[in-house]
Amino acid sequence: VNETIDLNLPISISSHKYNSIRSDLNIYRLSNELYPSDVRCVNIGESYSRELCCGTHVSSTNEIEDFLIVRVDSKGQSNKRLYCLTGSFAKNVRYLFENDFQKQFHYLKQNHDQISVDELYSQCRKLREIYLDEKSLLFPFNQRSEYLNHWHKLMPDKKILRKYLLNQLNEDSKKNFIHSNVDLPIYDIGYMLLRYDDENNTRKHQPYVIYINFQQRLMIVYLKNPRQRSQLIEKMRNQSEMTMIENFENYDQQTQDLFTTTKKLIV
Repeated sequence: VNETIDLNLPISISSHKYNSIRSDLNIYRLSNELYPSDVRCVNIGESYSRELCCGTHVSSTNEIEDFLIVRVDSKGQSNKRLYCLTGSFAKNVRYLFENDFQKQFHYLKQNHDQISVDELYSQCRKLREIYLDEKSLLFPFNQRSEYLNHWHKLMPDKKILRKYLLNQLNEDSKKNFIHSNVDLPIYDIGYMLLRYDDENNTRKHQPYVIYINFQQRLMIVYLKNPRQRSQLIEKMRNQSEMTMIENFENYDQQTQDLFTTTKKLIV
């Protein structure tokens, strides 16, 4: 496509009666499409392409400047939907790929042994969310498969990450945490069990969700039971010197979403 753009072919528009051109094999049309009696034909160059189309608002291919496929969706066994960028938008994605993504990715790949596990996990997650997600429009599609395979090799294993997070908890905190066999979900959220003593001095175990971000010294705890949640908040505030977070605009969107359903504690 970009080779054709560089040819600077002229583009013209012509109108026809559909019955007069329906037998013209040089004009491309969709086989299952129902066309009106009056149709619009886009002519690219003298003989490069002629298509029935309602779009194309440039006078030559050179005006398109650049063309880049950034996403492909499957809409059935033989149908594909392409998401493409042109002009400055395509150039910007190429620039981000070469000057932002590749630099970050190569740095993590070369220094993964020197980077802490939680930081490596966090940086890999960011690259996946911004660039390598299947719905992202900020990455050349023809590069995604290769880099996604490298990304999976670079991403810390969940078992290693879980072990690292548990080791980061101080000894006093470890006494209150019992590790479960549930896989660690996205973004440092783990399902564990909290061991606590209730008002009757009966030791119980309560399932809860914990989110830990050591870089921002942030911990979010969620308990379904409001009374138990209040007790936990009070205990952690008094014994662990934690304070409530009231403003979380500076945190990423996923953390903000967590804040809407959890009680907020900062170490």
